[in-house]
Amino acid sequence: MQKEADLKPLFVEKSETDTTVIGVCPQCQKNVLDKGKFYGCTGYREGCTFTLPKKWSGKTLTKKNIKDLLLKQETSLIKGFKSKKGTPFNAKLKLVNNKLAFDFPNPK
Repeated sequence: MQKEADLKPLFVEKSETDTTVIGVCPQCQKNVLDKGKFYGCTGYREGCTFTLPKKWSGKTLTKKNIKDLLLKQETSLIKGFKSKKGTPFNAKLKLVNNKLAFDFPNPK
């Protein structure tokens, strides 16, 4: 029989105070936190469904990208997205009805 001190937890639950606040949720105005695999609203227990991915079309989004989305509803031009066929492209991201969308620059 193992001693209680020898047993290790399978997972460690993080409290909301352990994570960094990234910004304010555009849906319910509560905090958006880094949840590990995504960014999520602290108001989820009250029914808020706002989340943002950490990776979008093959590109890892920076915390600055996420902060820009939350503050300005759009990012600056981001290079290196990949289409479903693997073709690289550049675009801005924006929030449309609290959902992530591409904003393609006008071709010159």
